[in-house]
Amino acid sequence: DGEYFIGNPELLPETTDKVNLGYSYTKGIFVTKLDFSYRDKKNTAEKVIDLEKSKDITDPGVKTLYTWINNKRQQSLGSRLDLRINGKEIKAEIWAGLNFDRYWKNDKTDKEDFNYELGTSVDVFLNEATKLSSSLAYISDRQSAYNYKGEDVIANLRFSRIVIKGMELYLELKDIVDKDIVEETWNEERTYLKITTTTPMSRMVVLGLSYSF
Repeated sequence: DGEYFIGNPELLPETTDKVNLGYSYTKGIFVTKLDFSYRDKKNTAEKVIDLEKSKDITDPGVKTLYTWINNKRQQSLGSRLDLRINGKEIKAEIWAGLNFDRYWKNDKTDKEDFNYELGTSVDVFLNEATKLSSSLAYISDRQSAYNYKGEDVIANLRFSRIVIKGMELYLELKDIVDKDIVEETWNEERTYLKITTTTPMSRMVVLGLSYSF
């Protein structure tokens, strides 16, 4: 749709320091798990609109020119609570995640964002060889240094059967829920904003054969 990308040979490598602390409690078939995480990411690469080079474009088929730049620093605090049932014929999980992001530019706080996720999944074992799996997740609005992504709903359905030991035949329906996705992208100075909407981002039917050993 007239969108092109160019590289940036001056990009610095990203470096990330991450710490996770978790606690898990099991009683019978019930499992409760609580996780906390801290991430400090430096020189994060962000997709932005190259406004200067876009002005020089004479091709009418080119609408937007993107490139990548380094954002100075990103700090994230996250937590996740999982409640699970590990039964013989059914496995179920309900989880909730909270995340807080802070973006730094020139050693000053540039932007702050709070987002959350809610999800559930169920595995039903029809017999020793056949399993039916489903999952549903809601993801709230998310921001980064130069991009914004609207809320999303993701739902998947999977049917699988063990053919022989280690080999599994499966049919998977991915992203089977319709949801408006709004994405916004700025240039480095945030003087230009592009908004796109897709419904949905992707939808797939996958028939596959997997083997593990």
